[in-house]
Amino acid sequence: MGRIIVSLMAIFLLLLTGCSEKELSYTEINIKDAKENVKTFIDETEDLNGTHLYYENDQVVYVFVNGINVIQGDEAIYFEDFNLNADEESDALEVSYTQKKTEDYSNKELNHQLLYKVVLDKKYETLNAFQNGEAVTFGSVMSSD
Repeated sequence: MGRIIVSLMAIFLLLLTGCSEKELSYTEINIKDAKENVKTFIDETEDLNGTHLYYENDQVVYVFVNGINVIQGDEAIYFEDFNLNADEESDALEVSYTQKKTEDYSNKELNHQLLYKVVLDKKYETLNAFQNGEAVTFGSVMSSD
């Protein structure tokens, strides 16, 4: 009977340990449904095309990809294929996406702005952005603090 109890306790501890590990994940968020502090961040960066970061806390980061500002006569920018990659060797988190252009300004199916909530699995030494496979800088980085 004692061996069964010890075995059950060991299994229970393993399950607890496995469940407590954080997992890197991201979710696309409708800007209208974002928290007020995130909406404020978007309002402050909306005039700047590019990639913007908002650190809500040590575990949650928002990535705002903006291409809504179009100069008359230029092509409109839209985005696809957002992805995250954790590079364990360099302890870097890589944000990547594809930027495309179109002359069809009225196509409501195109994503001229994207907002992603990223739940971190750990603290990363660096956070890098890649647009069409090329490294780009973040237009702005803000924090809730």
